[in-house]
Amino acid sequence: MPYDSLTVAEKLNVLAQTPFSAESDWSADQRHSVLGNLILSASGWRTVFAGDAQEESLSPLVNEPHRLFACYAADSFARYLTDRLGRPARVAVATDSRPTGYLLAAIVLRTLHAAGHGCEFLGIAPTPQLLAYTGTAPGVDGFVCITASHNPIGHNGFKFGLNDGGVMSVSQGECLTARLRDTVGAAERRRAAVARAARVHADTISELLQGYPPYAAASREAYRKQALCLLDPTGTAVAARLRAALAAAPLGVIGELNGSARGASIDRELFEDLGVSVELLNAAPGRVVHQVVPEGPGLDDCRNALTARADDPRNFMLGYVPDNDGDRGNLVYRPAGRPDAQALGAQEVFALTCYGVLRAIARGGETSDQHGPGSPGPVAVVVNGPTSLRIDEIAAGFGAEVYRAEVGEANVLALADDLRAEGYQVPILGEGSNGGAIIPPQRVRDPLAMLITLIKLLRPTDGSDPPDDLPAVLAQLPRWSTTSAYEPQALLRLGTTDHARLKRQYEARFLTLWKQRRDELADRFGIVSYEQHNYEGTNDRAGFGPQHRSGTQNGGLKLLFRDAEGHPTASVWLRGSKTEPVMRLMAECRGGQVSKARALLSLQRELVSAADE
Repeated sequence: MPYDSLTVAEKLNVLAQTPFSAESDWSADQRHSVLGNLILSASGWRTVFAGDAQEESLSPLVNEPHRLFACYAADSFARYLTDRLGRPARVAVATDSRPTGYLLAAIVLRTLHAAGHGCEFLGIAPTPQLLAYTGTAPGVDGFVCITASHNPIGHNGFKFGLNDGGVMSVSQGECLTARLRDTVGAAERRRAAVARAARVHADTISELLQGYPPYAAASREAYRKQALCLLDPTGTAVAARLRAALAAAPLGVIGELNGSARGASIDRELFEDLGVSVELLNAAPGRVVHQVVPEGPGLDDCRNALTARADDPRNFMLGYVPDNDGDRGNLVYRPAGRPDAQALGAQEVFALTCYGVLRAIARGGETSDQHGPGSPGPVAVVVNGPTSLRIDEIAAGFGAEVYRAEVGEANVLALADDLRAEGYQVPILGEGSNGGAIIPPQRVRDPLAMLITLIKLLRPTDGSDPPDDLPAVLAQLPRWSTTSAYEPQALLRLGTTDHARLKRQYEARFLTLWKQRRDELADRFGIVSYEQHNYEGTNDRAGFGPQHRSGTQNGGLKLLFRDAEGHPTASVWLRGSKTEPVMRLMAECRGGQVSKARALLSLQRELVSAADE
């Protein structure tokens, strides 16, 4: 249920929960329960907030232990801002479309106000819109985004950032998390935070909650300006030429928004302004009709809708499905002359976006990176460890270099900043494993940036002939088969949380397998040699064995396999969760044989399972 559709009585019922007694505190069992199920990472803090504790719950209510945690989280951010700035801050607050967002927003606003900070509530807004606003709005020092991203709808959580247009860096996030641990670990700090929040009058919070329309409008305008910059970074009338190309050859887009925050954003007006026909389905925020993660079954409704419009003269060719906070989205397309729409894998979506950005630079000198068009610096693409090796081939075709970081948006952004400091252009970065591309000046992944790039590919403005359809563009890309990060075989539950030891055992098991099955690997997969890469933060440490790791429990590990000519031909990857005893796995191989990639994934599961034993 979207909180904008709540009746006055329902809103009063929700708000009645937000005051705390000055003596409210966790019991020992409550503290253990909340913290035991909490995900703390650089990308945010998340848990199940729904009052009935069900992952797929649509309840707008939150039980008292989790209401208290929301207060502690907001108070930790308030103290972080005060310590960093030495003065009261102004904080933008927005939510995705989860039912618990309204109540959590009330608690966050109450706590920030109690700490002396000014607040601007934007209501429901996708994360890229919130960040576009905080990166440009005068006087705004930071933001709180109330979201659990692609987690099930009963989850919720918090993303934090300053006013640089991105989420917190890893070091900033670690500093903030340390403050949270100080707060939740000390009863006197917990009670002080609650006592301050309890003194704020309910009328003050109601005014903040009801005052969102001007801030929401300002954030949409900031996002629109940013989208136009993505469309035409060099100011060379690309938008006008694109409108002319679309008038001559119509193209339609279907957005199956699944009740996400994108329904409160600029998607329709942006596409219609360009001359793109657009239909938005399940666009009312909160109208969640299927799984939140835009993978596999989560794309079926969009695929079916695109198939049903095969004969529409508006030529609906593309469809997209975002996650709940709208900062990622995967793609569905319909080949020309065929009725059945197909879903693209996340790795293919990222590869297409990367190809489109690099092609635009090569053909027109177009780049939105801070070094500007025509910069003499080399071009780099920054990705995470499990991003497909097809990106290396695409980049090489345009004379660009590829650099890899550990999984995590903050790690990829930090590595891109390091490379820019060395004089590189970084016109695209992101995490191919989830399809999320970041195109400067943005510092967050955004499905609109992906769609703008693909529309420019399909309706080029550089004088080249347009391709027949998306399959014609896909045919130009290197062929790799890559397993999805969200298929059942890609997640392995472990009996150990000692990932450092597990990796040592994994390496020993692999060496045994290499000796016993080397001929089989060569015959079946063309594998004749291997090299290992360990991804920790922004570091890519090449070398086999624990001496090439820092000793950290976490980090990704990839085995890259080469053929007889020394060319990459396959890879397997693993990375343990920082919050639960599970390992994420991936495998890929050159060519279009999905069965081979799945066979490698099965082999990877065998190795990790054996190491776990």
